[in-house]
Amino acid sequence: MMPWEFRELMQMNGFTLIDQDYVWKQDFNEKLSVSLPVDLKEALSFSTIYLFQKS
Repeated sequence: MMPWEFRELMQMNGFTLIDQDYVWKQDFNEKLSVSLPVDLKEALSFSTIYLFQKS
């Protein structure tokens, strides 16, 4: 499952996204990610870590 699919599924089931963080791929410069949209950050990361709260 892709990160954006998981995020959408959780929101459809009554969870609110509180925060998220990324585990970047080895050769990616994290400083380049500042201006990127969330979907592109998720695509470029090795893993995305979410914090949800049940609404």
